[in-house]
Amino acid sequence: MTRQDYSPEAIEQRKAELHKRLDEKLNSLTANANALLRPDPATTRAEQFAATFSRAITIADGALMGYRLVKRLGWLMPKRKKKRR
Repeated sequence: MTRQDYSPEAIEQRKAELHKRLDEKLNSLTANANALLRPDPATTRAEQFAATFSRAITIADGALMGYRLVKRLGWLMPKRKKKRR
């Protein structure tokens, strides 16, 4: 069984090493996620237009789906009645 040094300097050094490894892992995971999830950047005007158009269609589709869900599931949230004065 090996003995470890538990002096404050050794603990600080080990802590610094672990923080460095965590930062490297975070950078690696961020790079992998960006490579997998982000589309390639557009290089021409046509590609930029197509990407913008696609994004707009996706937003409109999401809004319409949300509207349909609210209409369909409206019975879950009863409407408030106006108070008469």
